Amino acid sequence: MFGARNLDPGEKILIDNSDVQLFKVEEIRKKNEVCENLLRALNEKSIDEVYIHLDQDVIDPLFSGASLCQEKDGMLPEELYYMLRFIKSNFTVSAISLGNYLPSIDYDKKTLTVIEKSLRILGVN
Repeated sequence: MFGARNLDPGEKILIDNSDVQLFKVEEIRKKNEVCENLLRALNEKSIDEVYIHLDQDVIDPLFSGASLCQEKDGMLPEELYYMLRFIKSNFTVSAISLGNYLPSIDYDKKTLTVIEKSLRILGVN
């Protein structure tokens, strides 16, 4: 899980008691280290196929603010694109879902721009 912030207590308990590894925004900014850790963790479990759920509130609202739960200090679009390129080049992406996008408040289409570029990186046109 990349870039999640402000988890509610129930979410935190579920994550803490699962195999889900949470990478905070500060860690994502150490790109090579995070990528190495992710590769190591997934290779240890013999995982070569991934499902990507892209929740728009992972992006800082200054760059993509058309979501239900806007939290400051999110990922920059370029950080998201870097992680998506890394994942795409190292794993088979079997499915992609998109969540938490409110087109009705995306007045300047900046969130749509992030979504479109993210999907193009993943090979979806």
